[in-house]
Amino acid sequence: MSRRRRDASVHVSGALKILAVSLVKIANDLRWLAAGPRCAIGEIGLPDTQPGSSIMPGKVNPLPCESVIQVAVHVIGCDATITLCAQAGFELNVTMPIVTLKLLEAIEFSAAVINASVGIEVNEARSRELVEKSLPMITASAPLIGYDAAAVLRMKQLQAARRSEKWRSQKSCLRQSNSTKLWILGA
Repeated sequence: MSRRRRDASVHVSGALKILAVSLVKIANDLRWLAAGPRCAIGEIGLPDTQPGSSIMPGKVNPLPCESVIQVAVHVIGCDATITLCAQAGFELNVTMPIVTLKLLEAIEFSAAVINASVGIEVNEARSRELVEKSLPMITASAPLIGYDAAAVLRMKQLQAARRSEKWRSQKSCLRQSNSTKLWILGA
């Protein structure tokens, strides 16, 4: 088997590994966004595909995300195997069956997780609540109300733990039309 064919297999495997690493990052982000609903982010809901914990009744396990991570770990392992096999031999085909097997596994497993995002639902109310409570939203209002007014607003919000929208309306810093435009920009 020519060196070029082995190099092509290593290249394809490396691309699948890059995809796997990206999928792990995305899956972990989705797990954080789905955590909650009271004490965490809770911006999205994952499908209830498996009963929860034996010690936490009603808990929904992030099974789609966990499945993606398991597949990604397998694909990364396939890449390590392919890398080691491609180094072997003096133009001998001793390891090519393993390279072929692991490359096909990596392709098949990667294709299988593409639909893992089916059933994810956005919790719009929670997302809006988090944006409205966000201190950077006051920073975004600085060009409209001025830096000093925004700084006072931020301190008051921190002290009172109120939503920035309420503070703006109470202090009449922004007209309603500007406030609406600001929220659209922040969305």
